[in-house]
Amino acid sequence: MAYNDLSVVILAAGRGRRMCSPLPKPLQMMAGQPIIRHILTAVIPLQPQQIIVVYSGDKGLFQQHVPDEHVVWAEQTSAKGTGHAAACALPLIRGKRTLILCGDAPLITTAHLASLLTETEGGLGLISAHLTNPFGFGRIIRQADNSVVNIVEEKDASPREQAITEVSSGIITAPTDFLHTALKQLKNDNSQQEYYLPQIIPQWQQQGKPVQAVCINDSDSIRGINTFSELATLEALYQQRVANQLMQQGVRITQPASFNCHANVQAEAGVQIANNVTLQGNVTLGAGCEIGPNCVLTDCVIEANATIQANSVVTQSTVKSFASVGPFAYIRPGCTIDTHAKIGAFVEAKNTHLGPGSKANHLSYLGDATIGSQVNIGAGTITCNYDGQTKHQTHIQDGAFVGSSCQLIAPITIEAGAYIGAGSCITKTAPSQKLTVARARQITVAKPKEKTE
Repeated sequence: MAYNDLSVVILAAGRGRRMCSPLPKPLQMMAGQPIIRHILTAVIPLQPQQIIVVYSGDKGLFQQHVPDEHVVWAEQTSAKGTGHAAACALPLIRGKRTLILCGDAPLITTAHLASLLTETEGGLGLISAHLTNPFGFGRIIRQADNSVVNIVEEKDASPREQAITEVSSGIITAPTDFLHTALKQLKNDNSQQEYYLPQIIPQWQQQGKPVQAVCINDSDSIRGINTFSELATLEALYQQRVANQLMQQGVRITQPASFNCHANVQAEAGVQIANNVTLQGNVTLGAGCEIGPNCVLTDCVIEANATIQANSVVTQSTVKSFASVGPFAYIRPGCTIDTHAKIGAFVEAKNTHLGPGSKANHLSYLGDATIGSQVNIGAGTITCNYDGQTKHQTHIQDGAFVGSSCQLIAPITIEAGAYIGAGSCITKTAPSQKLTVARARQITVAKPKEKTE
């Protein structure tokens, strides 16, 4: 699918005043990304010749969220309507045909856009849908032969026109040469004194050419956002869409309404996801892995048959097959939890490799550590990796046993098969196959006699 002669114009100059937010409406976050990034996700697979974003306000703020290599910028200095916004992009348009989208409708899909471009090639077309409550949308006006004659905005519509349920999405495609002429002829003789983009339709028809409205069944995909209430509604619709797609691939989500996906997810059949799970960034879930309730996974790989138990956080790390994490575990960036390894309750790890079959079951901190296979880390043990200026490495070799409540002062090595007695503060290499204990001497003092009167 490539539309090499196509220019895409995204009208993203809306300020979103009803949101009472300093952030422009297209940059409000939905599912972990600005609204405009969702629209770009739908547009980029079309492989257009160019993408032009019409913005207003702080260009640098937009550039923080949209890389310059993806778009060309056109500024709308004053809010005079969608027709005026589209005209601001005219000097930059290079393609033979142009696709114009609204910058506040993040649920539109590549398939919807491709359908419009295919069915209206060489002509003027738009996407429409039937809404149960069409309030706020422009109404599609058709003749007896079902051809489109006009789009009437809500505020300019008569009661009869307001009763029409077929509405315009605001997404229009037309030959670029026609747009150059038509946009310059728009008038603002309406209640808002704005230049409306749909006013190009009568000009097209005056040439004796039909206007085609591609009516889609998924009416939610054309919904725009003007308030935070509407943003919350579209967020829920987006999450439902993603959950349904995953479930169709064989992923079991026990409570889809509580599922939060802010990620690019690759999930195999047989994955199980409990309630209130949040996925962020790029997440890969292998077959048979289980994600418990209230977990947050960010930019991580959970391999086949691994288990992430309730209330755990995994970030920029890999949990390998048959490993177990949690409950209440915190896996920070740079960790690998190897096959059949175990990170237990209230254990925190950062930049650590926990080897095959090794376990840290309770209340430990493992930072900047390389831990071999079949190692036991006792409850309350910590690697003291930071001296106030530099992070240091801890190496624990295969088969070592570290007792409870130990402090391992890095840089340090615990050799293969070594035993560390509980409560020890280890500052030197612990030799292989020997017990090392480092405690203050225990003393017992006689209980003082009670005072008598």
